[in-house]
Amino acid sequence: MDNDLREVIPSHVNDEVAVFRGCTTSEMIVMIVAASAFWVPVTIIVGLLSGQFFMVFGTSMLLILVTVFVLTVVLQAIKIGKPDGFYQHKASLALGRFGLRKSAHFDHDGPLAIDRTECIVLLHRDLKRPAANGEL
Repeated sequence: MDNDLREVIPSHVNDEVAVFRGCTTSEMIVMIVAASAFWVPVTIIVGLLSGQFFMVFGTSMLLILVTVFVLTVVLQAIKIGKPDGFYQHKASLALGRFGLRKSAHFDHDGPLAIDRTECIVLLHRDLKRPAANGEL
């Protein structure tokens, strides 16, 4: 093997690669879209009210960049020492708790009962009939 050519072996093939300050491409896209959805209408309204409409584009782009930079710093602090997808699970649970989205994760606070509330009949695999004397 040539000394100048080094093989890069990924440690986790299914994980997205961090592109900016520990954030993946999909996280960056979500942050940019959310910042744009907030700042563009706000700057348009301010531009119309102040009469400086052409300042809207530059101001909105600057505010979007600053917001994305701040969000990446915050998200980087949240992600330190946590497994991949930790905050995504937390966000999904929070949205489910507020009723904004159905959460796919089990969220229960308190003891769980392991007893059964009704009788279960086991069917024999081959004959599709109830098993006799507890045989499977």
